[in-house]
Order: sequence, then structure tokens, then C-alpha cells
Amino acid sequence: LEFRRVLFRSRCECWEGWRGEQCELCGGKVKMTEEGGRSWLAEAAGNYTTNMKCTWYVEASKPNSRIRLHLKDFETECGWDHLYIWDGDNIFSGLQAVYSGLVKTKDKSYTTSSVSEVVGESGAMLLHFYSDVAYNMTGFNITFSVDSCPSNHYQNTCSGRGSCNYTSGTCNCDRDFRGRGCERVA
Repeated sequence: LEFRRVLFRSRCECWEGWRGEQCELCGGKVKMTEEGGRSWLAEAAGNYTTNMKCTWYVEASKPNSRIRLHLKDFETECGWDHLYIWDGDNIFSGLQAVYSGLVKTKDKSYTTSSVSEVVGESGAMLLHFYSDVAYNMTGFNITFSVDSCPSNHYQNTCSGRGSCNYTSGTCNCDRDFRGRGCERVA
């Protein structure tokens, strides 16, 4: 009998949108597979690095699906580090938003501004994040959903106050609530 010694290298399992031996390379494709399905994208654990250039392509399984994007957290160096979001698969598609600075959601103890969701109708969204070489902050965490309904809360649809008609993309609000995303008390 001949014995061979096999060395196993541990292998990182990267978050979606990250790759490389140590998950150090940002960018890539994020595939959304199901109606009403959710996914998320974070630029890093802890502070992002300086001099980053990351591009993510988010794609629904069916063309012309609605993709809803919610910023859960967002802190970048104001005026220097930017996140660009397009509805489509290239930079010549409709630019939907550009974010830089500090954005807090309503459930935090302090609120600088309230960010509504960003909606793409083409079945694909392109995100590009750029940071300069000088300073970094905690970065961002984004959730995505496909063919879901409007909401003021990233963790549920129809603000948790109604049910979603996934075919039409409209909310059927509970009796005491109104608004596109059931965000107002009746």
C-alpha cells in the first residue's frame, strides 16, 4: 500500500458579488431567481478599502422584471466616494441614483435623510462603487427583491402592513393603512 499525503487548503465561500481566494475582489453578477425573492449585497465587512472600483450586475431570471433596491445602511466619504445605480445592463441605461455621504434609514436613532427604494423595470440593474485613495467609512448594505411590492422597510413587502400581488406589483393594504406601500395610517 502506498500512502499519499494530501494537503487541503481551506477555501473561502464568498458573499454574492465577491470573488477571489480570500474574497478580496469585488464585483460580479448577482442572479435573482424567484418572484418575490430577496437577496443582498454588502461592499465589505467593516470599513471598505480605499481606492475601490467595484461593479455589480444584478439580474432577474425573467426580462422586464421589477427589481427593488433598498439601502439598509450607507456611509461613504461625502463628495468623494460614490455609488451609481442604473436601470439596465450598462452605463447608457437610465441612471436611477447616485449616493454619497451618510444615509440612515428611519429605524435608526438619528436620521439624516429618508431614502425611498430605487426601482428598475428592465430586469437588470448595474451598480458601480468608487472610493478615492484618502479616506474610508463603513460602507453599505443593500437588499434587492424581484417583482415585489413597494415598501418603506427593507425586510418586508408592503411595509409589513398588507399583502403583495406579485403579478401587478401592488399592495393590498390592511384595513387601517393606505399608500402605495401601505406606509400611512388611514
